[in-house]
Amino acid sequence: MEEITRLEEDFDAILICKEFGDLPQQLSERGFRSFYIKTLVREISPLNDLLALIGLLKILIKVKPAILHTHSSKPGVLGRIAGLILRIPTIHTVHGFAFPMAASRIERLAYFLLEYICGRMCKKLIVMNKGDYDFAVQRLRLGPDAVEMIANGVDCSEVKHIDPEKRRVRELGTIDDTQTIVLTNVGRLSAQKNSLFLVDLAEMLRRRSLSSRWVILVVGDGGLRCEMENRINALQLDRYIKIIGWRKDVNELLACSDIYIHPSAWEGMPLAILEAMASRLPVVASNISGNRDVVSHGITGFLYDPGNIDQIVNFIIKLIESPDLRAKIGSAAFYSCNSRFSLETHARKVNAIYRAIIDVNSEKR
Repeated sequence: MEEITRLEEDFDAILICKEFGDLPQQLSERGFRSFYIKTLVREISPLNDLLALIGLLKILIKVKPAILHTHSSKPGVLGRIAGLILRIPTIHTVHGFAFPMAASRIERLAYFLLEYICGRMCKKLIVMNKGDYDFAVQRLRLGPDAVEMIANGVDCSEVKHIDPEKRRVRELGTIDDTQTIVLTNVGRLSAQKNSLFLVDLAEMLRRRSLSSRWVILVVGDGGLRCEMENRINALQLDRYIKIIGWRKDVNELLACSDIYIHPSAWEGMPLAILEAMASRLPVVASNISGNRDVVSHGITGFLYDPGNIDQIVNFIIKLIESPDLRAKIGSAAFYSCNSRFSLETHARKVNAIYRAIIDVNSEKR
């Protein structure tokens, strides 16, 4: 949302998405319009994808945008095709290349070829971390001028102060007292976010029989929620891991937390980690591109090898058992976030790309 609301004064924007929700509502309250394409679904569906492309073309013909900026894999492909057809300059932001995690070599090759082709359909490809930048330039063979690395950003001034009384979490009935250590995760319950791993993590922590009380608070929803809840019930972990769905008070929940955990399989640059760091939380995250661009191991958090559950358990226990270490790393996380990941810097760089494309187009007329 901030990418839209922080546009330069002479820019306007519309949002195109699947359906009405929190984001369109928030933008509407600020005077921005939204259009909806019901067939724009996450799953691959030739019929729905064709209908979504047709719907997108109709909207673009109607509004005649100067620039089309796409996010996420499916909208990124359809948007770049639509931009090519209508000759609209297109920018695509990569939120982590997903195809390296594809289930088979054939699927991985198909996704690679799609990105290779679509990468040549846009004026600029925005990536959020060094690994994705190198991949775009070296593997997709896009020229350095076609790829821009822009880190995500947060406004640390908007973050809530730490709440030692943990009022908001206690109001939810998640904990009974202020001594319980709250380990929070925020995100879509999906394979990308490696959400099922959180249940395994809760089971391993329970086996350690820690003297401190703890709970994993999962803020989010998605396709894996039912499977997660079934496993939680089967393992009798309902005391140790709570799924509370999407919330509008994430900042307040982070202010009540002690540790942030982020076990994603792939990322661009996770905004959730930045928000946790801005909330002065030590972060324990998987050592993947995106995460390691944000978290400095041993300084602002800990990075564990993906799949190594013993390693992440040991890092978490180390933090649970030492309030002083949590405070020290949490403070370092805040200062790192405040100095390196400014929302103002992010917005300024995106606006500069818009301005450059518009200026070039104006010269051609």
